[in-house]
Amino acid sequence: MRSENGEAETPRADRRQQVKTESIHQKQAGAEEGWELYMAKEQTGCAETRASDSSHPADAVREEHPGCVEARTEADGTAHRSVAIITARGGSRRIPHKNIREFAGHPILYYSVRAALESRVFDEVMVSTDSAQIREIAEQCGAAVPFLRSDATAGDYATTDEVIAEVLREYARRGKQFDRFCCIYPTAPFLTPERLRTAMTMLGEAESVLPVVRFSYPPQRGFTVRNGEVVRWMPEFASARSQDLEPVYHDAGQFYACRTEAFWRDETTDVRNMVPLILPEAEVQDIDTPEDWEAAEEKYRRLHPGT
Repeated sequence: MRSENGEAETPRADRRQQVKTESIHQKQAGAEEGWELYMAKEQTGCAETRASDSSHPADAVREEHPGCVEARTEADGTAHRSVAIITARGGSRRIPHKNIREFAGHPILYYSVRAALESRVFDEVMVSTDSAQIREIAEQCGAAVPFLRSDATAGDYATTDEVIAEVLREYARRGKQFDRFCCIYPTAPFLTPERLRTAMTMLGEAESVLPVVRFSYPPQRGFTVRNGEVVRWMPEFASARSQDLEPVYHDAGQFYACRTEAFWRDETTDVRNMVPLILPEAEVQDIDTPEDWEAAEEKYRRLHPGT
């Protein structure tokens, strides 16, 4: 699991296990049907999209579907309430104001909010933050920010699971219960409404859904450096053909969808019955450094000409 800024957290023991992929493609096929800079620009970012009610995705979705959600029931007629939790802490060490920095014309947070709203599968789309600045931008983008974080989840060492738990508890204290949630990172401009719909549909059979992408080069053929020397990490695969090696995947760094009951049982989204949502490389980009940011923005503009 990554930190809420999309950066890698120390992995849990159970995440070290390789994600199993048998029958997943069938399941997916069935499921698919500078802060200052921003504030200085009155005609950019979320402020610009708010200028026209008809052009703002939040307003369009809410007008068509009050509550931003389509009716969802299981085969047995059971209805489910779900919440999108977008985690956007104010601090960021490597990229200042990372969660609200302008990306291709909008604060990067905007893209996660838009995808969640346009998916129409959530009863509430909220942003969890400790920052009044981020709260203002999140609300302009169409998300709810009913409360700010406690000091316990606002620090550098707070985990994503701890943030999720606090959000669910605070909603419960206010009389709102959700039996499904999707924790979305604020730096996921390649996230689409379709992927969110697919993941939430997959929760009909699975307890948790993790978006993953295949390593472009087989890790089994990788090297490590020990005592200044290059050493094969897994020497038993030194002469193996790449096509004969078992595919290995990594966290795509976009979101985690989970049943609330399973989350409370295991105190994590890394539950026993977690299945992958396999994404192509075109939809995935780590954004941990300024260089990553530039590469992601260039990639986004290629995929979306005119932005």
